[in-house]
Amino acid sequence: MKIFKRLLLAFGIALILFLSAAIIIPILFKDRIMAEVKEQLNNNLTASVDFETVTLSLIRNFPHISLGISNYTVVGTGIFKDITLARGESVEVGVDLSSFWNKDNPYIINSVHLTRPVLKIYVLEDGTANYDIIKAIEEPVL
Repeated sequence: MKIFKRLLLAFGIALILFLSAAIIIPILFKDRIMAEVKEQLNNNLTASVDFETVTLSLIRNFPHISLGISNYTVVGTGIFKDITLARGESVEVGVDLSSFWNKDNPYIINSVHLTRPVLKIYVLEDGTANYDIIKAIEEPVL
């Protein structure tokens, strides 16, 4: 019976520590997370992305990470300069937690939820579309 109580106590302490870390880490690193999200979006898209706040939750979609962006705008560049491609109240992305540990592979996105999105889609006669904003990935030479 003593061993069972000790195991139960250890499990309870581990659970409390995990939940505390899941709540505290997003709060402590909010500014760093917000800057990193903005930098990564603008580095990987041929559009300008802006937003007000970022939320990060390790609990909402456990075992996945929920990344939320509020009041966002995506503005085109190049021939679609100054055309707002998308704006909305919020977007929440569910990212596989294990993909954060393996830097050699891309992040695995499990879900995307948009709240009140407004999209403006344009396709020119030559087939160029304003929604084609993901930069081409250069393949490494082996």
